[in-house]
Amino acid sequence: MEQGLSEGSLRNSHRETHAVRRKPAPAKLQQSACALVESCSQDLVIRQRLDPDRVEVPIKKGEFFVLGNEGRADPGFLVFMKGEPAVFVQNRRTAHGNRQTASTMRLRVSAAMGEGTVLVATMDDVLHSLRLEDVWMWRNTPMTGQPYSERRRFLKEFVEKHWIPDARLLGGIYTSVAQPMSMEAFASKQDWSQFHSVEFVPEQAGRRRLILFLEVQQRAATGPAAEKKERDVAPRPAPAPRPAPDALRLVRAVPVDKMPDIYDLFHSDNTPLGRASVQQFALSMKMREMGESWVNARWVAEFGGYEIVSLKE
Repeated sequence: MEQGLSEGSLRNSHRETHAVRRKPAPAKLQQSACALVESCSQDLVIRQRLDPDRVEVPIKKGEFFVLGNEGRADPGFLVFMKGEPAVFVQNRRTAHGNRQTASTMRLRVSAAMGEGTVLVATMDDVLHSLRLEDVWMWRNTPMTGQPYSERRRFLKEFVEKHWIPDARLLGGIYTSVAQPMSMEAFASKQDWSQFHSVEFVPEQAGRRRLILFLEVQQRAATGPAAEKKERDVAPRPAPAPRPAPDALRLVRAVPVDKMPDIYDLFHSDNTPLGRASVQQFALSMKMREMGESWVNARWVAEFGGYEIVSLKE
């Protein structure tokens, strides 16, 4: 399987405490998005619950990869259509059963995606995260008949050629690319305390993922709640001062592997400054050609991160 698709993240030190407020898609747009999703596959159920007492039985039937989930959000479909904003479609459980919801998303993608593209993604309103996980339709061609490793190849192409991350457009949501591990790595991993569940993703086409919810007792003893309690007891260091807005810094920018327009910044003495994005299209093209370069960057308070504004003169 392609292992070169490394995780890209727009996470920064600024994290909101409130849940994401989704913007409902207009009824007509929702209908079109749902129709495109339904044209991908007859079975639109992405995953099913795995019985903890019978884990080995289905896992032995085929090749699987493993995804860890920090949050409790369910996956949905990220839909791109011609001349329309991206739409996130999700089945949500309610007191009256499941209902389908659709929200518009502000994403910068190439026009080619508008030919009809459907990605599987998990949007977590609490964690302010959007994780890209799979491809069910690529430019009007259903992919559900292809093995997972082949669909993963198209996800790699989406990240490298058709998507420009923009933290401000997504309003504080950070985007990442799912990083499945092999079953061998899963078996050798000792600490799963930060995860709420794990999913087994089948390599074979046409099969659902299997989700296993981890023990609540184990998470209570060693997971985030215990870590938070320990942090509350320990003395907290004074917060680092925030950079002054609009103050330009001359720094070295190193491209982040597989993440277009995202760079790691370093001072002249090689100490790290942080991560930055490029918002200008012309500058983006120049920097992609140059690779590592010296740039002028400034702190943008509204999304708690750096932006590269120009090359060194």
